[in-house]
Amino acid sequence: MKASLLYRFLKVYCTVGLWFYCKEWRITGKHNVPKDGPILFIANHQNAFLDAILMTCSTNLAPYYLARATVFEKKWAAKLLSSIHIKPVYRIRDGFSTLKNNEAIFQQCVDLLSQNKCILLFPEANHNSAYTTREFQKGFARIALMYYKQTGKSNLQILPTTLYFTEHHTYLSKVLVQVQPTLKLADYKDSLSNEKKFYDDLKKDAEQAVNKDALILPLNENYWSALARIKAQRPLQLPVTEILNHDKNNMNNAQVYAKERKNSIITKTLASIWRMYHILPVWLVRYVVKHKIKDDQFYSSVTFAIGIFSIPAYYLLLSLLVLSFSTTSTLAFGIPLVGLLLSVLRKYFG
Repeated sequence: MKASLLYRFLKVYCTVGLWFYCKEWRITGKHNVPKDGPILFIANHQNAFLDAILMTCSTNLAPYYLARATVFEKKWAAKLLSSIHIKPVYRIRDGFSTLKNNEAIFQQCVDLLSQNKCILLFPEANHNSAYTTREFQKGFARIALMYYKQTGKSNLQILPTTLYFTEHHTYLSKVLVQVQPTLKLADYKDSLSNEKKFYDDLKKDAEQAVNKDALILPLNENYWSALARIKAQRPLQLPVTEILNHDKNNMNNAQVYAKERKNSIITKTLASIWRMYHILPVWLVRYVVKHKIKDDQFYSSVTFAIGIFSIPAYYLLLSLLVLSFSTTSTLAFGIPLVGLLLSVLRKYFG
């Protein structure tokens, strides 16, 4: 069964949106994506739901997702989320009694895997923009073992992915999506009969695969000073793959970091013109982020979500207003074209 028309439309729409939203969006290792078969798609989790959008739009996969159950509380939200392949998962903070509901959700995941579907989830079970990864939880390994026990098949593949952002909360960050070689359930036959050993082995290998090409800063009392040094010396003019390598090489550099960069006149001018031209969407984003979002991990995700829907609506509104006061349609058609041109200029020269 193919993904719904809404799902496919949103994937294409978000792909276009990501091109405008990211200063650079680079994908490596696409040859590692399996062409068929059941897949568990996993990654480090740094930027709320933007991570899942990036992973989906970086491959030809049409995964199902696990998201915290609290976002399903309203009926309309539950219906919408279900239509785009999202399923609730319950955490201890949702109430210990709710955890039993995960049995049914995990069974649904196994049923989907049995149909050669893909499940996308984040083994850390929470998000954090710090350049580090938390210990993987056993949920994904549990689903893998359930699949093996119920089907007797070892054809499941785990696809680790590493996400890297030059900035986590801002528009026009550079983003690198690194798809790693798959981990095959068939390679764990010796431990499949020992539940604890299987969980430990798969978690360890998955963590190593994701962390191999990640920027990992020790999360200690020196974290923020080390991060400030790295950011100050970060060569943002280079491709994102080279920036990541520079960050890694600079992790233990003890020299005093450089002064804060100053944006060029061109950068400042383009940014100012772009913000003035998109004044209503910019105001809306700032209002929502300032007054409605309590978790700063959602800043970038919410900015992206609001932007890809509000900016086209804003162009349409302006065009209709112009048409209502003008006898020619040329100016009305020019409004979105000018907006897109400004966005492209800011992306490449700002």
